[in-house]
Amino acid sequence: RPGSRQSPAEARKWHGDAALRHGRGSAAVCRAGHYTIRMNAQAFGLDAAQVRRAFERAAAAGGDAAVLQREVERRMFERLDYIRCRPHRVLDSGCGVGRGLKLLRRHYPEADLLGMDFAPGVLSEAKRKESLFERARRLVSGSARFHLCADFARLPLRAASVDMVWSNLALAWAGDPPAV
Repeated sequence: RPGSRQSPAEARKWHGDAALRHGRGSAAVCRAGHYTIRMNAQAFGLDAAQVRRAFERAAAAGGDAAVLQREVERRMFERLDYIRCRPHRVLDSGCGVGRGLKLLRRHYPEADLLGMDFAPGVLSEAKRKESLFERARRLVSGSARFHLCADFARLPLRAASVDMVWSNLALAWAGDPPAV
């Protein structure tokens, strides 16, 4: 209940015992007398393997029903004009089938792009969807495009190894959003 004060007992009543565990799981955290609940994928019952398979099936089926994702991506892309940054390396965290990578390439033709997703089948589709023209343009410009299968909560990258992170609605699928 936003704006109301909750004791640990009330938090337990509304969110169950899992809401009061401490550590990497869910926790009730008191801030200015209000309890906010940090949840993870386990608390919501998300099975990472099942989510991964669902994304892979959707990517393999073609056809894009992700209307909200496309709209958010379009708005994010429009706002890149306001950012005074010319990154050398850009990470698309949760790149899916690579639409964001195409937009980023258009805006930052000289940058090295790293598309990262946790579903190997989705990354295969992203690689497959890169056109011959896009590959040729990349070769001529000297920029690179890489794909990495990893969980963005545990990036296998050194600190400060990318200049910009792009992520479109991927945080909702994070097992532990505060860790990301």
